[in-house]
Amino acid sequence: MSEWHECVVSTTPQRLEAVLARLSALGFDSLKIDSEADFAQFLARRQPWEMVDEDFIERHRNANGVTLYLSDAAEVSRLRDGLHGLQDIDITVATVREEDWSDCWKQFYTPVNIGRRLRIQPAWQPPEDAEGRAVFYNDPGMSFGTGTHASTLLCLRRLEEGVRGGERVLDLGCGSGILFISALLLGAEAALGVDIDPLSCETAERNAVLNGVSGHRVECGDCISDRAFLCKLSAFRADLVCANLVADLLMALAPFWATLVAPGGRLLVSGILAERADAVAASVPFALTGRDQSDGWAALLFENR
Repeated sequence: MSEWHECVVSTTPQRLEAVLARLSALGFDSLKIDSEADFAQFLARRQPWEMVDEDFIERHRNANGVTLYLSDAAEVSRLRDGLHGLQDIDITVATVREEDWSDCWKQFYTPVNIGRRLRIQPAWQPPEDAEGRAVFYNDPGMSFGTGTHASTLLCLRRLEEGVRGGERVLDLGCGSGILFISALLLGAEAALGVDIDPLSCETAERNAVLNGVSGHRVECGDCISDRAFLCKLSAFRADLVCANLVADLLMALAPFWATLVAPGGRLLVSGILAERADAVAASVPFALTGRDQSDGWAALLFENR
């Protein structure tokens, strides 16, 4: 029986992005995000016949923070040290059995249709009539990336509209692989998924096999601090780069966009709180060609003209 350290980092809605940015910089990308805005959206989407326990609703209604499951005490210490100095956070740690948490979230993950051509389908649910859509069967495991978060939905909608066939897609911070695999299902020719977290890379590769796609590879590394890795990504010559990351990381990547996006290519960035979208847009050295917003999150589309 496996035991894990359940680490809950509670914060305020205003500080949530700062916490996510710090965790990502530390390499903690396998996590569960709680946002009162996202939970309100979940409740609003409920059908009349879908029952949700009232105690569960009360526990999550005003929750803002992140939950991580770490396998050893040294990682817990690294987490505490890395978050030291951030305001308005509280860290609690408990020991839990793996079977107590690994599958409980699945009951709240349902199929999502994206535009006219794409459906995101939980891998453990029986297939349904896809109505002619490409279907991405997702098993996100412990990685963030179920496709139901507003920032991910914004990216998927742009992919559904913009991928017409033959594209070379680079997915930075690929998580469960939902963006680059969906792009391949929609007709992209080749894809490269990149994440700093080895567990996310394993999940993305597993999802690629599950969905039967080809013409892809998954790489684990940090293109900001590792110049050799950046050169490797640049050699891919992506004509569409997706980056569903927080604003601070997107702005840190600003010096590298011209290297990563081929001339004439497009850059799709998301994971941005709406109030920070202008700052992110100003940092990108390309022409802004599209801007979408949903539930307080923004996505921006650029062209390397």
